[in-house]
Amino acid sequence: MYKENTVIYDEYNNPVKVPAGFKLAKDSGTDVTKGIVIEDVEAGNDDTIGNQYVWIPVGDVYINTNKDTKRINLGRYEFETNSDGVMKQSADNYTEVIEIDVNQEWTYRELTSGVENAIAKDLGDFITKTKNASGYYIGRFEAGKVNENTNTFNIKKNQEVYNNITQENAADLARNLYINNDFQSDLINSYAYDTAIIYIQAFSGDSDYSKQIRFQDSLVTTGNAHDEENNYDVRCNIYDMAGSVREWSTETSSAIGFARVFRGGGYESQTGRYTSSRYGNNDMEAAEDYIGFRSILYV
Repeated sequence: MYKENTVIYDEYNNPVKVPAGFKLAKDSGTDVTKGIVIEDVEAGNDDTIGNQYVWIPVGDVYINTNKDTKRINLGRYEFETNSDGVMKQSADNYTEVIEIDVNQEWTYRELTSGVENAIAKDLGDFITKTKNASGYYIGRFEAGKVNENTNTFNIKKNQEVYNNITQENAADLARNLYINNDFQSDLINSYAYDTAIIYIQAFSGDSDYSKQIRFQDSLVTTGNAHDEENNYDVRCNIYDMAGSVREWSTETSSAIGFARVFRGGGYESQTGRYTSSRYGNNDMEAAEDYIGFRSILYV
């Protein structure tokens, strides 16, 4: 276990900043292109699996021992017109209100203030720390239920999905999972979600993951979304972005009464909700069985 925030390097010499109290998972990739996985348990405890996160590298990424690179740009992307992704907002101008138009009716913004639904805890802090660290973490899995009365959740495989939760409550849980630490946790924002798709498409060999759907007849446990051929929804060690449940984000819709935005595909969404899909929700108290959430960490 790392006792303080520590920069380590993968086999290609890419930096990975590990938060204090975490260690590398036993099944982590050996380089960032395969998915570096960390977990929050003491080193040497082989019987316990902690909450797991996957490193999303940002900037120039070494992809082999020859030091060839591929660049992953932190930003907000639109995937409707091009499954590769079209950057609509760079992290460098995150303070501007730039709208992504995906359906000619609603637009989507990552705001820093001024709306009723939960916005990112500190978007500027996320951007700065991600750029300085050359990456950030997203939950390896969607949030799983521990006990709805204990105000917590876990990020592990084969858990009951934490659904039927409002966007605001999901944000509260995500940002309070770790407190009094020299790193931050939050509900996933649109920069983190979109850049993760760009990363997956760059390194998984699945160049159209943004448009995929993993449909099941009913809700499955975390890490088990799949298609009809039983191909599981895992790319670069990240699970269930195309299936299982749709995921609350801190993005905001322009539609009146539909401000809260969820992302991705879900078990009931074979009609066109795919990995990169954006969609609003109409009620401040909306909590549905087909919507869960995913958290992020940044150091």
